[in-house]
Amino acid sequence: MGTSVRAGVVSAVRRYHRQVHGGGGDQPLAWFRVHVPHPRLWRAPQHDAAEAPAVAPVVLDQPVRHRLVEGLRMGGGDDELVTASAPAPRATSTVERSYAGMASLLRMSSHCLVGVPEEVADRMRWAATGCGLLASRLDGLPVGARVRTPAEDVRSPLQVTTLPGWVIGTDAYGEPVVLYLPPGTTTLLRGATAEVVSLTIPPSGRVVGEDVILSTTIAGWEAAWHPQLCRVVVDTDGDLEEGCLPDVVVDLTAGTVRSGGTTVGITPLPLRT
Repeated sequence: MGTSVRAGVVSAVRRYHRQVHGGGGDQPLAWFRVHVPHPRLWRAPQHDAAEAPAVAPVVLDQPVRHRLVEGLRMGGGDDELVTASAPAPRATSTVERSYAGMASLLRMSSHCLVGVPEEVADRMRWAATGCGLLASRLDGLPVGARVRTPAEDVRSPLQVTTLPGWVIGTDAYGEPVVLYLPPGTTTLLRGATAEVVSLTIPPSGRVVGEDVILSTTIAGWEAAWHPQLCRVVVDTDGDLEEGCLPDVVVDLTAGTVRSGGTTVGITPLPLRT
């Protein structure tokens, strides 16, 4: 075996060990779920209007990977980036399973993951933004994840899409009314069942604390502001609207969704608790 071939094999073995186990003599990887931010607040019923066009995916090809490396200020080049795909997390509670069953047609089947060296992990959110992406840190490589090879990244780069809409009810025709929870916005969830409904955010594909911040007070809402996060205010008593300046108001008691001058009637999902 030639010297260059032997070095390549050793490098590949070390790389795989670092990807899966976070050791092997190299610094461990920090793993992020990446997605494209959605430009719209919500999807209202489209019976009298043309369906809005789909949001274009971001392809993690060599130019995008190079831009990400520059944003991370990594010295080793894009060879230090690792991509993976993982199945969407399974629902773990009765409420989550109830939601997942009703919103199954909108759920993502898999997530796109990017692993970066731990020493540059704090820059990942901002570097990803420069590539048209949002990045949410995970605790580690999820169960069932499949790490991709460099050859796969060249031959068939990952296509990163938006997260699916969060279904908060159905309209008069039985069509789902969904919120996209784009970064920098506020959604007010009002009504006695608001806390239960907020539990359906994780099975919609979002990471609470990373993609969405839940607040139950005006002070909490103010403290949670971040340009890359959506704030959801859970208002079970119905007295927080004036203070939190929401972009979308979901009134579960009245059965309405309001954004700007548009109000749509909804039937909340029949969630099991």
